[in-house]
Amino acid sequence: MSAKSAALPKVVFTRLFDAPRATVWRAWTDAKHLAKWWGPIGWTAPVCRLDARVGGRIHVVMRGPDGEEHPMEGTVTVLDAPRRFAFVSSVPDKAGATMFEVENSVLFAARRRKTLVTLTARVTRITPVAAPYIAGMEAGWCQSLEKLDSTLSGSAKREIVSVRCLEASPAQVYRAWTTSKIITRWWGPKGFTNTISRFEPRAGGRWNLVMHGPDGKDFPNAWRFLELERPRRIVLEHPSKGHHFRILATFSGMGPRTILIFRQVFGEGTAMNPKFRAFLQQANDQMLDRMETELARIL
Repeated sequence: MSAKSAALPKVVFTRLFDAPRATVWRAWTDAKHLAKWWGPIGWTAPVCRLDARVGGRIHVVMRGPDGEEHPMEGTVTVLDAPRRFAFVSSVPDKAGATMFEVENSVLFAARRRKTLVTLTARVTRITPVAAPYIAGMEAGWCQSLEKLDSTLSGSAKREIVSVRCLEASPAQVYRAWTTSKIITRWWGPKGFTNTISRFEPRAGGRWNLVMHGPDGKDFPNAWRFLELERPRRIVLEHPSKGHHFRILATFSGMGPRTILIFRQVFGEGTAMNPKFRAFLQQANDQMLDRMETELARIL
């Protein structure tokens, strides 16, 4: 069974990567680079073949954290280096029959030493058994693009990543991050409270607060909003010389829920020893637990 094309879903992503256009182009069109980031967080691509020519075949096998493998087939339809790459992808069921088909178009625009990527993924064919896969398409692409960013920047060894499935819409989660009276109730590890003196949720905006620890100690914080894409993405910078890092939070819909990807990325040269990494992971997990509790309270 298939649906009318007008009723079929489409997702569009626009993302600025801190890498030259030629490098980003290669990450999409060279199989050995594609394999490094293709698939959701925690997944790998042990098989990745791409014949980079119009009509060339694409074959990727993704392996999930549970060890189950998920193949994808595709055909290159446009290869206009380094401006546009397009391909048709399909996912077979266990019997080899196509469950759904997607037309994918990727545009690459140079922005000085950075690259603006616009990805459009449009479902063109669907069967009833494909519904769960289609529901997760936005979240899957969102996670892949975060992995691509990590790969291009070389930050994988100096970042802490958390993924949560939230019982709220992306718009509701975005609001919890951009409303001072809400974020003050959940920001920080367990037992912390906050006093916010300045909160400007816009690109270039400042966020000044004092975090009050459960032991009575105060921790002044100064943040800067770098990017806001309602209701999909927020990038914050903590510019302290001794503790410089960014937080990249993305919110993608999966049915009535939201997949949150939380990345804490430290600057080059940061020593990420196991003890420090474990401390940060615990603190982030406690904060995200508090966020979930607050979302449940206000919804």
